[in-house]
Amino acid sequence: MGVRPDYGWVEPANYTQRFAAVLKIARALVYSHSVIEREEQVRRYVDEGLTREAAEAASDEVFAFLDPKMTRFMTRPFGQGGQRAPTPVSWILDTFAYGKAIASTTPAEGRVFRMSQLRDMLHTLIDETRDLMGQLLFLSPHEETGEREGFPAIPWGQLRDNPSESRLGHSFVRDESTPWPLDGKTALLSRVTTDPALKKAWLGSRSQLSRSKASDAYRAQADEFRGRLLVLMHMTGGQPARSTELLGLRVCNTKQAGIRNVFIEHDMVTGWNRSGT
Repeated sequence: MGVRPDYGWVEPANYTQRFAAVLKIARALVYSHSVIEREEQVRRYVDEGLTREAAEAASDEVFAFLDPKMTRFMTRPFGQGGQRAPTPVSWILDTFAYGKAIASTTPAEGRVFRMSQLRDMLHTLIDETRDLMGQLLFLSPHEETGEREGFPAIPWGQLRDNPSESRLGHSFVRDESTPWPLDGKTALLSRVTTDPALKKAWLGSRSQLSRSKASDAYRAQADEFRGRLLVLMHMTGGQPARSTELLGLRVCNTKQAGIRNVFIEHDMVTGWNRSGT
């Protein structure tokens, strides 16, 4: 992993990124395997005569299947007396730490840019993100300017949130006391059913494969939009936050982490993590 395609050496600043990618993918595969194991357990219970709901309740949590694999495939294992048992993951983590030490002490070629270039980059990113949001909302571009039109007005001064609401999936977006201009559950569907071009693209084809491709393309656009929005939050939201602080913010209630830690009213942030994810 330290050799380039042209058989040269990878720069120290880029070497550890490949180790990080291997670790992330490996951990994702281990987790997905545990999910599959739990699903197989649920299926066995269903085959024995239980309903799907009863089988879900009787089955172990995903963590029960994941825990035995963590020390073997996800973290650095330790044996008796604190001695490390050699595994591929422990070697990767040791080498990763060694590479990080080299990367942090090796001088790199400097890059000089001006504040005007940074401002231009941010303005361009804002324009591109706005256009991408318009595509996700199925808004048509203006004939002359090419800019998306018809963005619904957000009632910024009337946004409401209930910090005591702990329902799964709840966020300020679903708070009924906020006078939203559109119904978020049906707005996009209404556009698809009323616009001939959108209706043909999404509903005109009888092929399930065509609809699946359109849905996959839309999800890819949504992922790209969230990525750009994350960069804008980091660069334009005042003092840049640590990555763990930024990625640890939750605007809706989740099953794993519980109630959200960011609320709209009074700009309250109730919890964050500086060092872990």
